[in-house]
Amino acid sequence: MRLPYENYIKTLIATRRSVDDIILNLKDMRLKVTEQIIIDLKEQMYLEQSDYFEDVREPVDLDWLEGHNIDKMFGYLYDQQIRRPITGAEGALRIFEDAQMYRMVTAMALANVDADEIELVIQSKLDISYDHNDIVEFINYFFNIEGWSKKDKELYLTTVTDSDLKRAYKDAISGDKNKLYWKLKLTPSMDFDSMLREMANDCFYKFKEWVNSDADTALKFATTAEKLIGKLEKSTEYARANEEAQQGLSIIFDETPRENIKTFDELKDEEEAS
Repeated sequence: MRLPYENYIKTLIATRRSVDDIILNLKDMRLKVTEQIIIDLKEQMYLEQSDYFEDVREPVDLDWLEGHNIDKMFGYLYDQQIRRPITGAEGALRIFEDAQMYRMVTAMALANVDADEIELVIQSKLDISYDHNDIVEFINYFFNIEGWSKKDKELYLTTVTDSDLKRAYKDAISGDKNKLYWKLKLTPSMDFDSMLREMANDCFYKFKEWVNSDADTALKFATTAEKLIGKLEKSTEYARANEEAQQGLSIIFDETPRENIKTFDELKDEEEAS
């Protein structure tokens, strides 16, 4: 069975801790895992970096950590110098311990909602102290389900014992995102683009408010506003391109004589004949 917190387990393995120590750590965090899963992951990582695991004097390979996308948590937990900023690692652990955020973020991730939309939807309803990097790293270490099939998700659901989580996850797996938002009390009061515009405006005016008294705070809001505007432009471009494509298809369809429009079966027969 696949586990959504495999990257966190890999982070612990990368510190050369024993299997027993890792099991105790995960048990303290209420994360279920079998000893065999840890052994299998450890053997896989050992084959990649045998010198590092056999010799405690051997420094960790930063390329290897980054390749597994576990460098930030490794650097944060064990005060190790890494190349990338450790932004998001502490916030990821705080989200893990925040029952409300954990439920909302994991349920939306299970419904294939990306980190950008998760952040916007939650911020539109709640006053939270988490930023985008916190949510991204939480998903990476504790709820990474990239590439999971519906069957993988349903199998994972059988291991969930918390009744509130189980109900939320069932709604998430069903594919009805709007129903999930309603159940989580997160139904947006506006569409995605409108939320982006509102948040960008807020950040712009907060930037103006702080620019003469606190440069660091002003820069933070300016950077966030810039990111939001970029997301808005991408969203608008996608919507425009999609609309133009639909219009183009409609024109082609309308201008094509009905007798020239072939069914899928006819097209398949032609392809097989050729």
